[in-house]
This record gives sequence, structure tokens and C-alpha cells, in this order.
Amino acid sequence: METSPFFDLARELKRQERSLLNRLKSISKDAVFVESVIHNYERLPVLANLRCGLWYRPKFDGVCYFKSTDGHTHAWQFSMTRLNLHVVHIAVAASGCIIVDSTRKGKRFPDSFSRTIPIWCCVVNNLINRHKIKLGRTEEVLDCTLHLPSWVSAVEASQINERIDSWVNQLEEDAASCLFDELAQTVRKPLRPLWVCPESRLSNQSDTTELSFLPIVCVSASQALTTDEIRSTQSWMYVQGAGDDAETWSDGLTPELFWAYHNELLNCDEDECEDTMKELIQQQNREPKPPPVILSVIGPSNLSVGNWVAVDDLNIFQSYKSVVNLHESVHAQLKSSKNYLHLPIPHTKKHRSGIWRSHVLPEALLFIGRQLIGGNNCLIVCSNGIDFSVCVLLAALVVFFDYETETLLKMRSFSSLSDLHITKQDIRIRYSIIQRFDCYAAVSRSLMQELNRFFFGDSGEWQATALALAKEGAATAVTEPVVDI
Repeated sequence: METSPFFDLARELKRQERSLLNRLKSISKDAVFVESVIHNYERLPVLANLRCGLWYRPKFDGVCYFKSTDGHTHAWQFSMTRLNLHVVHIAVAASGCIIVDSTRKGKRFPDSFSRTIPIWCCVVNNLINRHKIKLGRTEEVLDCTLHLPSWVSAVEASQINERIDSWVNQLEEDAASCLFDELAQTVRKPLRPLWVCPESRLSNQSDTTELSFLPIVCVSASQALTTDEIRSTQSWMYVQGAGDDAETWSDGLTPELFWAYHNELLNCDEDECEDTMKELIQQQNREPKPPPVILSVIGPSNLSVGNWVAVDDLNIFQSYKSVVNLHESVHAQLKSSKNYLHLPIPHTKKHRSGIWRSHVLPEALLFIGRQLIGGNNCLIVCSNGIDFSVCVLLAALVVFFDYETETLLKMRSFSSLSDLHITKQDIRIRYSIIQRFDCYAAVSRSLMQELNRFFFGDSGEWQATALALAKEGAATAVTEPVVDI
């Protein structure tokens, strides 16, 4: 049976969309536009919105994580696990910042830019205002208007506005109060989103200090072209939002590897591009370069979190008295030390069922407790430094530190741990504290559930661990140092 010309055209367009070379050329083309915006706002730091945004520049000043799903129509929400408070501090220091992301065909801006970031700006501004009033800084109150782009309808804007107060109340309840006391003293202008895409007309804004607000410049890297425009623009097929959903097309290629060899990749023909990419990935696997070190010090709490290579990068026991390693590989040079605990966690869910409650959390908390009792600091690491290690850190902050509105954290008396009553709000508040110091922290819902099962389940793992910690405390005189933010 003959197929229609329309069907053949649609199939050919789909094939070209899947072309690796077309994707990489599209990313390179979009990156030129991104650089022009950065030049226009030359004083502003540039952040990549994970994960798509990372493809559009060789190097960024930082990262953030605003999810489009938080801004989907009629499913709007303010995320308590992605507070992005470091973005506020960056914007205050530099009088604004640039965030880079992209979206696939159908629209010019991702929902993370159209709704998630405007909601975030408005909620954060409102809570900062509440704390300004509480601290008697009423002359500094901010304009807390919800600023949405023009393509969001008035009806939708009204529906979002109706939810702002409830989100502000939720944030006030679940975030550590002194985090916003700090912001109330440093933020003098409201956060406000601006939107820039290739179709925008740029006006020179080299000096954002003259603005009455802190601009969060949302740069959508890709052009929104029709099929006819795509075919008439160049000899290859442009792919809008080419960096999106990289796990479905990159086959192991990373933004770092692409930018290191982009000239070689872009000067190939289509078949050569696939082969060159495979060769580069194989070469990287044969001669792996260590990933960048991730290391975050959680205030002066004596606890830090990082990725596995952070231990290799440091003369570790000159910087830290103890290490907890959750990676499957052991640090050979440290494994015989009594101040090194190796608790390998498989990355496949099938092989780690139950080990968090029965093994990882009890042993890690006992080890960390002994270190804190002895006045030692402790570095907790896992393969990537953002999930398993942060989960253990979160449990340690919940167990070993009281939350106080004035001092942030105060170390508990270990002898009282057997009577400690923990709530889910305790976990949420400690997680907000972690996010203040660690912008990479990303504890998944499944890991949060493991924490909940450990602390609130009926099997008694937390109760047994608390008794063991109380015995440790009874055997040792414990000082209670105050930890300020």
C-alpha cells in the first residue's frame, strides 16, 4: 500500500529530529544566542537550570533546579525540596542573575520559566517581607506582586495568585526561620523574573544595579520555528530544545564531553558524528577523568557532604577527622583507619531494599555520633554527592541537633536521645538548612520514604539506635557547642 506524501514527510522529519548531528548543531547555534544575552547582562552570574540548561554553555557559574512540572497548568506548586535559596544569595551579591534552560517545540519558554520561577519569586518575596516586619524593618518591605509573562492568561494568573498565601504559610512552617531572618537583612529589592528568547528584542542592561528589583533573567535558548521555517533556514534540520531529555538521545555523551570536542563533532557528517561520539565515550571510559569535586560544608556543624572523589582530592585527614563512604568502592588508602566507615549502597533499587533501615542509617548514626562526641568533624560521601550522602547527613542533623530560631542548630545531649521525639516537620526544617549550604542536594522521594520508615516505622530500628547512642553519651562527657549560621 502506498503511503501519502504527508506521512513520508512526517517520518523524514522525525528521523532528522533523532539525528545526533542535528541536535548538536542546534545546541551550538542556541549557545551563540545565549552568549549574546550574557554579553548584554555582562555583570550577572550565569546558572544552568538542571539538567537541560547544562548543554548550552561550556562553563556556568552555578546551577539551580526549577522543575517545569511545578508550573504545569492547574498543577502549580511551590517545591519544599527545591528551595533554591542559594539563587537569592547570588542575586543579592550580583544585583541579579541569569538562568539558562530550553524547551521542545510547541512553545518559546519552558513552564519552569513561565510559572515555576515567577511563583518562586513571589513566595520568597512574601516570606522575606514577613520577616522584615518581624525584625522591625518595615521601611524595607518589598513589592510582592506576582509577575507572570503576558502569555499566561488573566484567569490562570488569578488562580495562581489565590494560592500564594498558602504556599508562603507552608514555606514559613517548613523552612528554618533564621534562613529568612538572614535574607530579611540582606535583600533590599524584590526578586522579579524577566524573560528572554531568540525572538526577544534586547535592550542594553549592563548595569542592573539601577533597577528597582533583582532581575532573574530567564533565558530560553531555543528558537520556536515552524516546520517550513526550519527547512528554509539552513541545510540541516534545527531541533528546538535539543538539550532536553538527554538520557533518551545522548548515549553517554555529556555536556562536558561535547564542549571539550565540539569542533570535532560538528565538523563530521551524520554517520561520522555517531562514530566519533562513540570513540570519545570509549576513550573516556578507558582513560576516565575524575568528575569535578562536590564538597559542601554544612555551616560550622562539623558535618560536610560530598562525592566520592572529594576524598581523593584532599589530603583527607588533614581536613577531616573522619569519613563515611556510601560508594560501592572503598578508598584503599583509608580502609584500615578506625575513623573510616565504608557502607556500600548498591545503586539499583532491587538490591538495596531494607538496607537503609537495618544497616546504613543505624551504623552511620552510631559512627557519626561517636565522632561528634569526640569533637571530630566528619565528611559523608557517595558516588555523586547529592543523594545518598545527603540522606545520611539529613538523618544526622535530625538526631544530633536541636533547631533553634536564633542559632539555627544546637548540639543535643546524647543522654537524652532515647527520649527524643522526632516529627516529619523536623526533617523538613533540617533539609531546608542543608539546602542553604548545598545547592546540589537532591534527596529523592524514595529516600525520604526510607527516612520516614526508619524514624516512624514499627520495626524499632530508630528506637534501638537511639538507645545505643544514649549509652555512648552516658559513657562520655559531652559538651554542647552552639552552631551559628
